[in-house]
Amino acid sequence: MSKNWFGELKNKTGITVFTVLIYFTGFPSILKACAVCFSGTEETLGAFYLTTLILIILPIAMIVGVVLWLYKKKLSSLNHSG
Repeated sequence: MSKNWFGELKNKTGITVFTVLIYFTGFPSILKACAVCFSGTEETLGAFYLTTLILIILPIAMIVGVVLWLYKKKLSSLNHSG
């Protein structure tokens, strides 16, 4: 193993990532999905809608959770001090 194994690994990984990126962006028909123009299959479209829904609901649920936690913490501190 050479002394510069990390540099070699980084170069190989970078080349691989670049090749895959060019391959999929240069030939979009390989992916068989186009969520924007809705030309994918029904299964792909359903998965796109489901993940969109999850990504919309998740931040809202997290914010509501933090607000409820802070509210309960405030109520708890008021009950103990009174």
